[in-house]
Amino acid sequence: IHPSYYCIDGKPLVYIYRPSSIPNAHQWISKMKDYFKATQNRELLVGIVQYLPNDKLPKIYNADLVLQFPPNGFSKMAIATPAPKIQRETLPEYLILDYASMINENQSLEYPSEVVRTSFPAWDNSPRKKIGWATFVGADPKSFQEWIANNLRSAKLDNSLGITMINAWNEWAEGACL
Repeated sequence: IHPSYYCIDGKPLVYIYRPSSIPNAHQWISKMKDYFKATQNRELLVGIVQYLPNDKLPKIYNADLVLQFPPNGFSKMAIATPAPKIQRETLPEYLILDYASMINENQSLEYPSEVVRTSFPAWDNSPRKKIGWATFVGADPKSFQEWIANNLRSAKLDNSLGITMINAWNEWAEGACL
């Protein structure tokens, strides 16, 4: 492991995006952890990305953590303009969502200690999607700063690692750059 690799208590941290797409994910992750322990002589922390609302239970996959992936995995975001209720399977042509409601939902829910709260500076994937795109209105540096500060306070209370993450820190296609 390279010295600059992110570790928590000496354990390298790796996240798996969409573990549900891996056949026998629980077994595969177990083997990965065992191999790492045998070859590196230390434990590996494995997290899964919460792509869907039901991806909140890391033990299903033998993972240690769940990384929120907003706006994915959230269900009660306020629509800024009239549109049908959000359903991943039946997205309307577009959604214009309220950034403040995303923050409020994130802060109002209680999470198990394995969940790492995550924020994003802005979101607009309309430039790369013709159908089913979403954008958030009301995102600004002050709101983003408050969201991160709230996540840090919450991390000290409900996150066993005391960390928070930022999604889309350099997603130019989503208009989310720091």
